[in-house]
Amino acid sequence: MLTPKSIPLLGRTNMRIALLLVLIIFFVLPAPAKTTSYDTSINNTYKPDPSSFREITGHVRGQGTMLSNVRVAVKDSSRETLTDDKGFYSIRAAQGEVLVFSHLGLKSMEIVVEDITRELDVSLVKDSRMLDEVKLNASANSVDVPDEFDSYYGKVDRKRLGFSSNYLAGENLNLGGVDLVDALRGKIPGYQVYTANNEKRVQLRNGGGSALWEIDGVLYEGEPPYINLSTIESINVIKSPGSIVRYGTLGTGGVIIVRTLDKALMKTTPKRIDPSTGINKNFYKKDAVSFKTQSYVKPNYWNSLEDLSGSEETFERFEKFLPVYKDDASFYLDFARELLEKENNMEASMEVLSQGRENLFYDPVGLKSLAYFYQEKNMDLEALRVYLRVLSLRPEYAQSYRDLASTYRSIGMIENSWNYYMYYLNKVKSLGGSSIGETIYHEMEEIHYRMPKGFRPKQAFVSRTPLKDVPKDVRLIFEWDNSEAEFELEFVNPMGQAYSYIHTYEYNDVLINDEKKRGYSSSEYIIDDLDQNGWLINLTYFGNKSTKPTYLKVTKIRNWARKGQNEEVSVLKLVEKNKKFQLVQI
Repeated sequence: MLTPKSIPLLGRTNMRIALLLVLIIFFVLPAPAKTTSYDTSINNTYKPDPSSFREITGHVRGQGTMLSNVRVAVKDSSRETLTDDKGFYSIRAAQGEVLVFSHLGLKSMEIVVEDITRELDVSLVKDSRMLDEVKLNASANSVDVPDEFDSYYGKVDRKRLGFSSNYLAGENLNLGGVDLVDALRGKIPGYQVYTANNEKRVQLRNGGGSALWEIDGVLYEGEPPYINLSTIESINVIKSPGSIVRYGTLGTGGVIIVRTLDKALMKTTPKRIDPSTGINKNFYKKDAVSFKTQSYVKPNYWNSLEDLSGSEETFERFEKFLPVYKDDASFYLDFARELLEKENNMEASMEVLSQGRENLFYDPVGLKSLAYFYQEKNMDLEALRVYLRVLSLRPEYAQSYRDLASTYRSIGMIENSWNYYMYYLNKVKSLGGSSIGETIYHEMEEIHYRMPKGFRPKQAFVSRTPLKDVPKDVRLIFEWDNSEAEFELEFVNPMGQAYSYIHTYEYNDVLINDEKKRGYSSSEYIIDDLDQNGWLINLTYFGNKSTKPTYLKVTKIRNWARKGQNEEVSVLKLVEKNKKFQLVQI
């Protein structure tokens, strides 16, 4: 259900501000806190305190069955164990450490331990490299170089290119690199890396422009998206003017052609989605169904909930099951939604959520899902109250600062919003290189150019974007409460072309571990120059390594940074797996 919410420039009412001030006094507005845990974004080296170790348990599957003898190890330590004949393991680890799951013939998986990590159910897949091995020459360091290779414009004859092309097998990348750009350092003659607009750019020859990336038939300017280095099959580089002429002006700096083993489009956080683009040849199969058709095994408290008549019976049912489900955020949200939407009983619904805040006081994930619900229902003051608590639990998480700053912005307290944005900016020095950085930067630009009269920020902010380029037709922000959530978003433009954002350990473990280390769980997308309707965003949910559901918050903002800016928030409970649902229509 989408609930419209307009965002004003100068706040909503004096009464609301007065109420908020009372609220802040009660909670004591937290000063930006020192990081007490690991924080890779500012290059701290984390050494766990043995007293912080906790028991982490779970099961490991592979090829549809429980796997025995899977090695489960804490990276850079002597702690390790093996799964038993039922696939079960138990190991001690601390927040910030990395668990490595490995088994012969299967692709290893690394998972960062968080503050809430207690249970991790893992599925390992076949190692594609063992099935699609590159043929080696007599020399151990050389490989057979194919005579031709695929490009966006068809087959390319390598012999015709001569010395203006380079080939690299995926196995010969610098697999220790943090991303694709780093993985190619020292592997390609003339390869140089520089920074422009907070992005990594590649230059293939002196005096040449920025190289163009082609990944599985999709073109990218600037910095390429996150991609799992272990899935890369081959790299082909072409530099000569004659060979890149068909790429037009985009290819003047040369082209780096990447092919992955599964040939899947792994596009992450595109900075722009252009409805008129013709570079994507993947088309929507019209195989998504309505989210209302989601089905799953209901918990015990829900079995007869729909048969209850009236708020009194519903609340009695809530109190009956409360002792059993008091640590489950979905329990409170199910009853709150039932009482508010079906019974129209605001008082009872708020009482349910109040008890949820109390019982989930030390659970940042559960609290975030409650805050999502408040924001969907236009209760920003209540959401702020929850986000203040989340920040106190997670002062090292980037998401904590963004959520708090954004909520302050929604209720019109611009100075508070700006201070928290600016604190994060100063803390990490740069906002580039991550989804959360782009999100924060766009929101700071919007405030910067629409600053209320009388507000003079103590710290200057220099926008990298001209004012004319800041407003956008549509801005989409996706946020999820559980960092282990795995899913795929499919963007379908008016011409039926489909773009995918794959958020799974199998395809994008580098991205997910970066999210966990920096402390964020969100991604944004921008649609420029929407000259026609017809965009569709679909979702396929794969689970979250626990038995609890995932809550997804979808924020759709039309006329971003313009007069008439309008925001719609919806919150979805994700339970059913491996089914494609229609999520958003524009």
